[in-house]
Amino acid sequence: MFFSKTKKLTVHTSFVFFIHYIADTNRSTKGFQVIVCGFPRTGTTSMILALHVLGFKCFHGAHTFNPRNVFVLDSAFKYETKVHWEKLLDGFNGISDWPGACAYKKLMDLFPHAKIILTTRDPKKWYKSYLVAIGGAKSPYKHIFKLIYPGSLRCMDRNFQKVMSSNDMDEDACIKCYENHNADVIENVSSQRLLVYNFENDEGWRPLCEFLEVPCPAIPFPSANNQASFNTFVRKAFIVRATIMVFYLLFILLCTIFILF
Repeated sequence: MFFSKTKKLTVHTSFVFFIHYIADTNRSTKGFQVIVCGFPRTGTTSMILALHVLGFKCFHGAHTFNPRNVFVLDSAFKYETKVHWEKLLDGFNGISDWPGACAYKKLMDLFPHAKIILTTRDPKKWYKSYLVAIGGAKSPYKHIFKLIYPGSLRCMDRNFQKVMSSNDMDEDACIKCYENHNADVIENVSSQRLLVYNFENDEGWRPLCEFLEVPCPAIPFPSANNQASFNTFVRKAFIVRATIMVFYLLFILLCTIFILF
């Protein structure tokens, strides 16, 4: 368990734990149980950290930074069979972020006992965060991700844009897609199977733990991946990836020189 019961979960420490969480290779032995289907930038990172504290391990959009996961996820979206989804989710007992938002209906049918969590926030605040971090063509982060994780971004564009249903990044168009998705979830999921969780209400552990029928932990609820921590993540990811690419190119250059001379 990454979280100490005596350690306060600040935004910074929670984000550090998120990086460890994505890199963690420990696998869950439980069956598939949770579908977090809120749009990116609605608190999905904080939610998977909270679920981790409660014993759940969720596949997150950041797992597509691994090229192997991109291929398997694309296949799952293409063929929509339980075999393909089980291959992707092997070792996970939940899913979150944009993969969960895109596939929640199919996963509901494939895993009828899984519970659904819809993370939400104020639509205008969501749009502003989404536009800067992910959606906007002028977003510096999108161009950086194209350089360091091209497969991940292409996978997201192919699949998440079907849910967004609009390439227009106009505020009204995006907010309409966001609200339509939330309304669609509420309409298609029974109230007994659905938890709508709004982080802006500072709801804490109680509604989540009651919904999942688990005890409330004696630690603060995680808060991660706000705009400042997202900026830090992108900057560090770019530095690491760029450093690897430079060393790789130098290695190729040295090998070429050695062969030629």
